[in-house]
Amino acid sequence: STVIVYPKPMAAFTTDTACLGALTTFTNESTVESGSIEFNQWDFGDNGSSLSINPAHTYTQAGSTTVNLITTSNFGCSDTATVGILINPLPNSQIIASGTLSFCCGDSVILSALAGLNYLWSTSATTQSIVVNNCLASGIYALTLTDPSTLCVDSSSVSVVIFPLPAANAGNDTSISLGSSYALHGQGGTTYSWLPAIGLSNPLIPAPVANPLATTTFELTVADINGCMDIDSLTITVITDYNLAVTNILTANGDGYNDKWIVMNIENY
Repeated sequence: STVIVYPKPMAAFTTDTACLGALTTFTNESTVESGSIEFNQWDFGDNGSSLSINPAHTYTQAGSTTVNLITTSNFGCSDTATVGILINPLPNSQIIASGTLSFCCGDSVILSALAGLNYLWSTSATTQSIVVNNCLASGIYALTLTDPSTLCVDSSSVSVVIFPLPAANAGNDTSISLGSSYALHGQGGTTYSWLPAIGLSNPLIPAPVANPLATTTFELTVADINGCMDIDSLTITVITDYNLAVTNILTANGDGYNDKWIVMNIENY
């Protein structure tokens, strides 16, 4: 009788670096002297399996595991390759902010990541930290980190909101006669503060009445609902022109109204 001996396949495979949560690709390098390999059965060591020639698998836990490949030829002969692999953890891609991520134009925030990694920000920067200080730079800032020792990659992002500043308007410079008053008309915010407060009817309202005794520059600070502030000022020039303000009504009947003639600026005579 004739005995036919078929060649046994030689099962073999390689794999790229295994990273937690990322596709790990397996390259089948099995051979057989004659005939063909008809069947490939993979066991990825975590209850995962495949019948593909060159499969890809995603591991959900870091650590060590053993991968088996059983190859079977068209003659029914088989061989097994066993390789231990390490599933590497991903780098910590958490973005660390030096302060609040919502702030007023003119302020800034530093966005940083852990040291010792390779960095690629959505701004194209490759440094460990970036500074966000452009008033028009509101938006999403993404970071892709690569661990140079494992080549594992992870990414994260944060949202930065930069509020525009309000536009304070204290009004135009003006001049008044000594002893006269002037109604200010501040605009631009939701809260108001005038300095100096001396000579004002109320320094915390948009339109206080000013009664300066000398030329004074009043500074207005406004704030909006986001707490952002802006400053403007006006100068009231006080002119000692000795204008005499004369009342045209005098009813000296003791009722408390127009009983006296109060001569404004009389101290200048």
